[in-house]
Amino acid sequence: MTKRLQIALAGAGLIGKRHIEAAAEVKNVNIVAIVDPKCQSKEYATNLGVKHFKSLGDMLRRNKPDGVILATPNLMHVENGLECIEARCPILVEKPISTTSKDAETLVKLAKKYNIPILVGHHRRYNPLIKRAHQIINSGKLGKIRAISSTCWLYKPDEYFTAAPWRQKIGAGPISVNLAHDIDLLIHLCGDIQSVQGQETKSLRGYENEDVAAAILKFTNGAIGTISVSDTVVAPWSWELTSKENPIYP
Repeated sequence: MTKRLQIALAGAGLIGKRHIEAAAEVKNVNIVAIVDPKCQSKEYATNLGVKHFKSLGDMLRRNKPDGVILATPNLMHVENGLECIEARCPILVEKPISTTSKDAETLVKLAKKYNIPILVGHHRRYNPLIKRAHQIINSGKLGKIRAISSTCWLYKPDEYFTAAPWRQKIGAGPISVNLAHDIDLLIHLCGDIQSVQGQETKSLRGYENEDVAAAILKFTNGAIGTISVSDTVVAPWSWELTSKENPIYP
């Protein structure tokens, strides 16, 4: 008989709840704990019939699961990840794995030291649209890829930022929140990236982070790509909208 994995969720916000919904559709997975300091998260955990903890450390000391899904704010990913690795607990961390390459390296090095698995939540690779695109590109039907263009434009309403003030901070702009997915797909579909030249512009709404950015990417196979992102542009050109993956989009 296959063992049922006992999984804890840290961060019961918008994305955390999506993980709960997804886990409910997976065989042999039990969500056994919710970690979130907010009062409403305790009621949410009670309704699910699982344990509630205010802190990750407390949960890991008292109820060590088979793995933890980290859906906490971006700036907490490394701190939370280090806690889990020190407790020898595998993690699925929402993208971005970190808001700086230095901190990401610290987390990965510790995971390698203790041989603890880390998976980053780049789920789009498993979407049927991407699987088919990957097959077509690898088949050679399109010939040798030489030029690549990617656009991620959407408009986030003001309440998106006021509902979770951490989204107004450095490390929570559209580069980390949105473009991280698109970069991962470009690597998956077109190969590794050798170098990047980029520009960003500070948020028009007065937040600490950017609201528009663009980059030129040179791939190791010689292809050149351009990519741009903005969360303050009214446009249909984003994965979330065109793929119909997220039900909150019209």
